Amino acid sequence: AGCRHIQVDEPVFARQPKKALDWGIKMLDRCFEGVGEEIEKSVHICCGYPNYLDEENYMKADPSAYAQLAPALERSCVDAVSIEDAHRHNDLSLLAHFKRTKVIFGAVAVARSRVETQGEIADRLRSALEHIDAERLIVAPDCGLDATRVIKGAGGESELQLGSAAPNARSGGPRAGEHLRRSGFEDTCRPRDSRHLLAKW
Repeated sequence: AGCRHIQVDEPVFARQPKKALDWGIKMLDRCFEGVGEEIEKSVHICCGYPNYLDEENYMKADPSAYAQLAPALERSCVDAVSIEDAHRHNDLSLLAHFKRTKVIFGAVAVARSRVETQGEIADRLRSALEHIDAERLIVAPDCGLDATRVIKGAGGESELQLGSAAPNARSGGPRAGEHLRRSGFEDTCRPRDSRHLLAKW
């Protein structure tokens, strides 16, 4: 019973990494003071979003921000760090900074009308797996607060659907074109690590 996952959606760390390193990540740890070890604690680091769908030339955080923050986040109390990779690919060597921390990996761009193909997502995940073990790579859309959709497979198992990416023949899942995010913050479903999806693809 009770909450099993708590995620903080952090809008400023990537835009002001010096302040995040000076005191912001310490305050993040304070947010989780008193939270039991049985609760998974995660943080989404937002890089910024446009004013409207398909806007391209909007202000984003510095591309190096995640790499600057990664060592301190690895030392923090969080169990998982959610990062964006679909709207602008990262230098994936940053994943090697995370030795114990799970990475919730944004593989679907939520601010574009075009939906990534299954092959595009799978290729990017395989590249990520050159820098982090599969057990700690969790697939997600870019946005930490995007819409969640959970469906039940024929055997009653909860399945993740990411746009056109996840196979949905068994379930009669959503139409291609819907942007769907990682599930895992509800009792009805566990986060799906990269092995679960790539094994099916």
